[in-house]
Amino acid sequence: MLFRQTLLYLPAQVFGPLFQFIAAVVWTHQLDATAYGVVTYLIAAQDLIAMVVLGGWSSYVLRHREELGERFGTNLRRHDLMFISVASGLQIVAAGPILWSINVELTWSLATMTALFLVTRSALSHYADVCRSETAIVTFTIGQLASPVLGSLLSFVAIQYLGPDPRAVLGALCVAQTLGLIVVMRRLGVKGSPLPPDKALLRSAYTYAGPLIAAGAALWIGGNGIRVVVEHMSGPVGLGLLSVGWGLGQRIAAFVATLVTAAAFTLAVKRMKEGDRHEAMRQVGVNNLLILGLLAPMAIGTLIVSTNLVTLIIAGPFQAATILIFPVATMTGALRNFAIHGACQTYLLVSRTDLSLKVNGFDAVTSMVCCAIGLYFGGVAGAAVGCMIAAGIWVMLTFSIAFSLGLPKMFGSAARIVIATLVMGGLLHLVNWPLGLIGLLETISAGGLIYVTALLVLLPEFRSGLLAALKRVSTASSA
Repeated sequence: MLFRQTLLYLPAQVFGPLFQFIAAVVWTHQLDATAYGVVTYLIAAQDLIAMVVLGGWSSYVLRHREELGERFGTNLRRHDLMFISVASGLQIVAAGPILWSINVELTWSLATMTALFLVTRSALSHYADVCRSETAIVTFTIGQLASPVLGSLLSFVAIQYLGPDPRAVLGALCVAQTLGLIVVMRRLGVKGSPLPPDKALLRSAYTYAGPLIAAGAALWIGGNGIRVVVEHMSGPVGLGLLSVGWGLGQRIAAFVATLVTAAAFTLAVKRMKEGDRHEAMRQVGVNNLLILGLLAPMAIGTLIVSTNLVTLIIAGPFQAATILIFPVATMTGALRNFAIHGACQTYLLVSRTDLSLKVNGFDAVTSMVCCAIGLYFGGVAGAAVGCMIAAGIWVMLTFSIAFSLGLPKMFGSAARIVIATLVMGGLLHLVNWPLGLIGLLETISAGGLIYVTALLVLLPEFRSGLLAALKRVSTASSA
């Protein structure tokens, strides 16, 4: 079931992050460091503001969609619209303070573009969670691809004709997000006026989501607080130089993690609703192994190919800083996504959002302290290393608590995955790979072959799973 659901979600999970990665690379050739820093900061800030004003309700719908549908029927869509409307108003108000926080020149046009960007992006993200809760995979795919695919392509054209201005990028993204929102809302049958929720719904939603909102804000600080620290200690140019490597590393880690996570949590929730807590926890545990099996070789592989990859794709002014920051950011992103899609989902599964708040609050404080210390002693690259150390501490804390809640440990399988990764990294490191595109492809191909071979030898579950998949393919071909 997990394999089939993962395949259905795969187009959105692959092409969305892929185009975001492409956009982040192309923008280094179209924007200067200051403009690049502003754009990427606003994209990161949107995650925070959306999490605060709408993310809790989105998580509540994703977790309790079945009960809400039985209770409210078609009125649920109208209640949903009210939450979105209130959140949109709050985001419009927040646009000015967000821009002020990075000392950018505040103009009406930039403020308007920022407000529209925040509103359309958060609404589209919310409806993606609605689609997941209803297993509306085609609609989910349309919503997930609107901004990264269409928006990115429009932004390249907009910068070309309007100049290297953050407003050109934001305007292009707004157009794509608005079009995606229209299509998604029509396919979901969203119509009618917003309907205020009753007190019972508000109380239930925010009892569940209140701690989750605060925890999400703290989680954002852990992953993106470095942008604020660097901007205020090193200025907008320092922010721009950091943002390329940091953004690419975080993005590639999130992309790899989401290859197997879109369907996993909803399946675990289904098992929980059926009263099978053990099977629900096992579902999360299996997903942990899948994520580890993807993130570990990705992080080590990035370290090996970083210099060659950055030299090939990133514009000259950004290269020196990105070569240092990119592998550190990728490792940090790998650690954080491993916990977010593993241990942290355990807290949500058992409705212990108070634990999310506590561990994420610890993460926020630890990350900011380690980041500031690293920046002071090692510059922008030192700030990234500080965040990586903080992420490692946070991972150990989150999993230790998750294990106490019943998450299966599966240490043996995890250790075999780590050993396979180290074998891959060690063998790749012994070879002096040529520079350029051919050398990059050779390194990646060899790494993949070594890693899969090591897994076949070390991990019986992988061996049996691969044989079963090949048997299904063979049976389908002969039918």
